[in-house]
Amino acid sequence: MAVTDEEFDLVVNLNMRSIYLSASVIVPYMQKRGQGGAFVQIASTAAIRPRPGLTWYNASKAAASCATKTMAVEYAADKIRFNSVCPVLGSTGM
Repeated sequence: MAVTDEEFDLVVNLNMRSIYLSASVIVPYMQKRGQGGAFVQIASTAAIRPRPGLTWYNASKAAASCATKTMAVEYAADKIRFNSVCPVLGSTGM
């Protein structure tokens, strides 16, 4: 768990704040258009199966997953779909 404040901020900004900022622009646009839409985010299997030594990365991906599920419920009436992709790096590097 030994990370610097700068590393922590980088992980949070990349994996959480980016979703907040993009949703704050995209969702109102989709609502105004009135045609629904799709919002796809990158989470990780780390959100549901954390790996040791990656506490803050795991937590940030869990937040991304939870935000996706919450926004799916909140904006379903507007026909805006929210999904997250949960990749994992395997031993093959593919």
